[in-house]
Order: sequence, then structure tokens, then C-alpha cells
Amino acid sequence: MAVDVQNIWVGAASLYLRCDVPLSGAAPEFTDGAPDGGASVGATRHAAVRLSHEVVPLYSVAYISALDAVTVGAIAEITATLSETSLATLHDLLHSTTNTGALVTGGTTTELIAPIPGVCIVQPHPSGDGSLLYAMLYLAYQSDKVEWTNSRTAETAYSVTFRGLVDVTRPQGDNIYQLGIIPPPGDPIGVYGGGMSYGWAMYG
Repeated sequence: MAVDVQNIWVGAASLYLRCDVPLSGAAPEFTDGAPDGGASVGATRHAAVRLSHEVVPLYSVAYISALDAVTVGAIAEITATLSETSLATLHDLLHSTTNTGALVTGGTTTELIAPIPGVCIVQPHPSGDGSLLYAMLYLAYQSDKVEWTNSRTAETAYSVTFRGLVDVTRPQGDNIYQLGIIPPPGDPIGVYGGGMSYGWAMYG
């Protein structure tokens, strides 16, 4: 089978917060390679997307092998190592209650956090043809501790993990994440289900 280099993705990705979340069955809108409405957190050294389902086999006493399997849980995560630091980003990462633009504060009050909408990781194709590989969490929270070191020989960097939450306002099967590929401008646009016009996508 011939190798299709268009299916090989290499290079850095960009992380955006508070992107415009598309309606069910639609893909995000992008302008100049960035998701509409999103605020970039700056350069990333490394980024990863983890999508998994916990599947439990169903057995019967009459058979020695499983008869079927059922999904009982799902995990959707975006992790990234950030190289740029801003108070706005730290405010989101720490679930801080105060951001005056000059300082971020935290406390010990027990309360529900405000999830971050539209957490999106975007990777342009190395060919520079304008195609994009993206993953979006509709609602998410930052689940890692925020930790960084200061060094004379390297920039300050820290790792973060955004874990997807169920958006109960969306339909089943499209209420946690979306993963897709935006084709190059001018290329024939693929159709995935229900007349949606974009290259390719899957939902969770």
C-alpha cells in the first residue's frame, strides 16, 4: 500500500482556551489557522491528546467468552507543556477567584469551579498547505498542579492537563469532545454525516 504523506503530522501544536463551541453536528470555525473566539496560551513545547473509553465485557454462564461489551466511562484529555506565562492563563489554570490584571489570588473556599469552554489544540500540517488537525473539549477543567522551575539556562515551563466534562446541554454522543481534520483551502470538502461540510470529524 502506498504511503500518503498527507496523513503524517509532524510539528508543534497551539493551545487555545474559550474557543467558540460549535453546534452539535458542526465543526469549529477557523480563521488563519486559529479557532474563532479562542485565546492562545502561547508557545507549547509539547502537547498530547488522550481519548479513551472504559469498556466492560458482558458474560453469560453458558459461554466461556464474552457475549458483548458496554462502555461505562470515557476520558478526554489535552495535556501541554507551556513556555509562556501570563496572569490570564494562570487564572484559568489555578481556578483562581481573582484576576485584577496585576495579580492572581487563591484561597481555601470549597466551591464548584467554573469549567473552561472550548479548549482546543490545533496542529497545522507540516507541508504548510493550510490543513489542520484539531481536538476540542467542549467543557474542561485544569486537573494538574501548576509547577514550574526557574533556571539561568532554560526558559520557565510548566505542564497542564485539561480534562473534559460532559456538556449536558448537548445530545448524547456529541457532548464531551470533537476531533477533526480541516482540509486545505480549495480542496474538495468531505461530508461527514448529516450534510456537515468539512474534512473529517468524530465525536464523543
